[in-house]
Amino acid sequence: MNLLLKVRMKFFLILFFSLILLIPAVAQRSIPPHGGVWVHDEAGVLSAGAKAQLEAILKAERDSTSNQIAVYIIPSMDGDDIDDYAVRVFKEWKLGQEKKIMAFCF
Repeated sequence: MNLLLKVRMKFFLILFFSLILLIPAVAQRSIPPHGGVWVHDEAGVLSAGAKAQLEAILKAERDSTSNQIAVYIIPSMDGDDIDDYAVRVFKEWKLGQEKKIMAFCF
């Protein structure tokens, strides 16, 4: 093999393996920003009134106990593992307190 062919082969191998490593990161379901909203309904299951009621109930719970409960409804996991996704949501939304783990996400 000549030198140019070896360089091209290395380049395409590196490119190929780099793309393979990026596919799982691209394929992961995105997490919406928390934005101070404790009821996220991406599936459109809840009415506006139901969301407002839940927000009020969750605020009262936070104020009286310091427990943090978030409701996050999605139409599909799109092939993601539910446990891994839940951990990503907790980390992204920074649910719970450092010394007191009393946070829930349904």
